[in-house]
Amino acid sequence: MSHSYINCLSQIGFGSEYTPVFFDIGCNINKIPDHCGKLDDFTEIVLQYYPKAKVYGFDPLHWQVYEEKYSGDERVSVVKKALSDTTDNKTLYIPGANDPIKAHAISSFYNRPGFGGGIEEAEVECTTVDQAFSDLGLEVIDYLKIDTEGAELLVLKGASQCLKYMVVNCIQVEYGGTYDDAGITIKDVVDYLGQFGYKEFFRTGDEMLFTHEENLG
Repeated sequence: MSHSYINCLSQIGFGSEYTPVFFDIGCNINKIPDHCGKLDDFTEIVLQYYPKAKVYGFDPLHWQVYEEKYSGDERVSVVKKALSDTTDNKTLYIPGANDPIKAHAISSFYNRPGFGGGIEEAEVECTTVDQAFSDLGLEVIDYLKIDTEGAELLVLKGASQCLKYMVVNCIQVEYGGTYDDAGITIKDVVDYLGQFGYKEFFRTGDEMLFTHEENLG
């Protein structure tokens, strides 16, 4: 995944004196079972590329290691909420309750068939990109990274006002098998963003990058 992150970030550029604003939605870097590998730290890669960046990391449950790692770093803020299409509380499904060795990487709004080892449920507080944008007093989101285990389209639907007014410059969306569990397709994501004039301009094996068509001229 880190290779995909680097490939995506290498497609954009900000001036050395500029302070770009990043949303790291799904910032979980907690330890996971060895058979699942390791969760890459998107925020760490961003700060290597852009030391002056401001990063907001979002995760409703698995924020502990992220918060500890960036404690005292004024460039990074943690928002302990899930991102969705509304601000209503939602249930997250957490695999591995009975047998953590069989657990998958992270929780999901969807009780995925591949989850094993028992499932826990947790009610979590949600916000939207639009609401977070307002609450944080921002003027722009330069880069919106979304890795939410199938909830990517929900997150984008909660960003409708930001998309309408083109205050999001670049959008990185993960895709893969979680879309089947969520009942969505890549085309759904492409078509939704297309309504606001955002077009895909780069893709890796598991990430898509979008920007507004006005930036592609």
